[in-house]
Amino acid sequence: MSDDGAPKEKVCKVCKVSKPVYVEVESKGVIEYICKECFDADVADRGKACFSCESPLKQDDEFCGKCGSPTEKKCSECGTTAEDDDAFCGKCGKKL
Repeated sequence: MSDDGAPKEKVCKVCKVSKPVYVEVESKGVIEYICKECFDADVADRGKACFSCESPLKQDDEFCGKCGSPTEKKCSECGTTAEDDDAFCGKCGKKL
């Protein structure tokens, strides 16, 4: 943030335009910056990924072709579908 509270602007490593910094990435001692628009576009392009091994999945895959994990995280107690980042079932509270 700048002294007046506004986000600092840096040149985005993807679009090469000076915009407010959204993500800072350090690689081999070099810090690069990514704007929100480029970050959001990259995330949208990635599509669905295996929650177990993070391999890319096709939209109609029910199991990961790399590790064999189901592509939907479900509670073993009640069968409720959970979000990939859920640690507990939202319906019965069982640890996932």
